Amino acid sequence: MPRPPVEARRATPADVDDLVLLWSLAREEVGRQGRPLSQPPLEQFRVRLLEALTGSDAIVLLGRCEGAAAGFAVLRLSTALLSDPGGLHVDQLFVLPAMRRRGVARALLLLTASIAERHGVEQVLAGAPQGAREAHRFLARLGFSPLSLRRVVGTTALRRRLAGEGQRRGLEELLSRRRSLRARSLRAGWGRQEPIEPLDDDGSLDEPP
Repeated sequence: MPRPPVEARRATPADVDDLVLLWSLAREEVGRQGRPLSQPPLEQFRVRLLEALTGSDAIVLLGRCEGAAAGFAVLRLSTALLSDPGGLHVDQLFVLPAMRRRGVARALLLLTASIAERHGVEQVLAGAPQGAREAHRFLARLGFSPLSLRRVVGTTALRRRLAGEGQRRGLEELLSRRRSLRARSLRAGWGRQEPIEPLDDDGSLDEPP
């Protein structure tokens, strides 16, 4: 029986080499687009990937085109939180540039929809880098609507910014207190001005005889 030109299935530990290669190519593409993210080394990622493939926290899908590894998706089930609706999250979706427009991403998302239905999930959420216009247009054509904008910052950079913000806020509060004290001092000084001597009808000072 001939193999279908495009297929998607849940990945297994036997697919780890293909997935590591795809992930490294996805990381390079993100870097070329000027959006570098903190990523683990390849060997460390391989260990994490094997844990994900044998665990239950993440669902990894592999897409193939004419038998060759062409793309992958990483899914995550979540319950509703205060600002994060529950559903099946597509945390990563990547297709090799040479394999795009062949139905690989559609096959991955079709399998995603089947998994969502199997788990009784009513909605699928997918994210894409802010500058990935092609990915955003693709998702929009499939009915994905904007939900929220997520921002990212390094832990060290965040701590440094918060420390600097705290110092600036302390300086601003000190300057504000100084301005308030100066203003109260000026108002108090105005209240102690000497009374003005009354004038006679002819405009001269009224001095006693």
